[in-house]
Amino acid sequence: MSDTLKGWERKKLKDVIKTLQSGLSRKLSSQDIGLPLITSGNIIGDKFSCKDLKYWYRDDPQGDDTSRYFLNEGDILLSFINSFAKIGYPAIFNPFGRDTIFSTNLFRIRAKTEYDQKFLFYLLSTNQIRAGIHSITKPAVNQASFTKPDFLSLKCELPSSIDEQRKIAEILTSVDKVIELTEIEIEKLKNLKKGMMQDLLTKGIGHTKFKDGPIGKIPESWEVTTFEDNCKVRQGLQIAISNRHKVDGPNRYKYITVKFIKDYANPEYIDSPPASVVCEKSDILMTRTGNTGQVVTNEHGVFHNNFFLIDFNRKKIDKDYLYYYLNSDFMQLKIEIAAGSTTIPDLNHGDFYRLPLIIPGIEEQTEIAIKFLKFDEVIQAKSKKLKKLKNMKKGLMQDLLTGKVRVKV
Repeated sequence: MSDTLKGWERKKLKDVIKTLQSGLSRKLSSQDIGLPLITSGNIIGDKFSCKDLKYWYRDDPQGDDTSRYFLNEGDILLSFINSFAKIGYPAIFNPFGRDTIFSTNLFRIRAKTEYDQKFLFYLLSTNQIRAGIHSITKPAVNQASFTKPDFLSLKCELPSSIDEQRKIAEILTSVDKVIELTEIEIEKLKNLKKGMMQDLLTKGIGHTKFKDGPIGKIPESWEVTTFEDNCKVRQGLQIAISNRHKVDGPNRYKYITVKFIKDYANPEYIDSPPASVVCEKSDILMTRTGNTGQVVTNEHGVFHNNFFLIDFNRKKIDKDYLYYYLNSDFMQLKIEIAAGSTTIPDLNHGDFYRLPLIIPGIEEQTEIAIKFLKFDEVIQAKSKKLKKLKNMKKGLMQDLLTGKVRVKV
């Protein structure tokens, strides 16, 4: 930003921040023994989560005054001791009906009166501050950290008018509210789909007679068998990094790895692989080691050694039904148990083949799958909307928090 941008000023964070306080250092309890306590684990990205809270005594056995750590609505929490990837993300504290304190790996941040608190939150979320935090962070074997003086010395640029700060914060907050509502909608849809999966994959459509099955009562007409009787599996190919290409080309196939299916970014390509490790969009893959049980379909490429390709009886089993069946809660649990509880879970061929396979008639399978597919279409549409909103927010932050676009006050 230009030095001559009218109405903006260059400051250090120490000029903007009134309160920078670390929390209470204690061996915490998972049991509710008095006060909920926020740790860095409750800061997910730039959001505060009250899931998996820790607790400490209201009357501290070591004599500290716990009220010194009581959080107020709007307090900014920022981790200064964390993994390098997660360190330094700010989140706004939202009260949930109880006095709440925070841990020693977090800073509580409050702005001086001439600066807007919500604007400060967005300022701390900018790429400029993120880069500054990375520059002062000292890596360690288990956790990285930075000091209070180094943090306060970071430079920032902001409007000198608190009214302009508030206006910028209001615009970004309005976008955040739309993002939050969209996320809630998606979560509700996922929960509804989960309930529908449990219902349809155990009760089916229009049945009145039931029998005992491996997952409780199931329709009397459904077949109970194993994967061994209806499928064959084969493993993929582990390709050396030196033999992977970043650019597509003739006779090159996309390399399907656990890393790739995480976000479908930065694909790699393999030259002229053997046909046995090439999957089509009509196939089903499932991770067999590590994050065991991830199910993938509608992909064309070379699959990694961490995957099984499940070659199923297509005359008897609908592909989409099998995809959702493998993704159901009861099957994911059975897969997890079969893979074992070692450091790196591994599902071998024999254990996979012994897993139960419940097969309705092919027409009912298709009808069940269509219901799930329609649900997924709605979720995907909402997810695309969410992605657009987040990209729009990034653009707005870049424009508004650098002064590239000015707001009227």
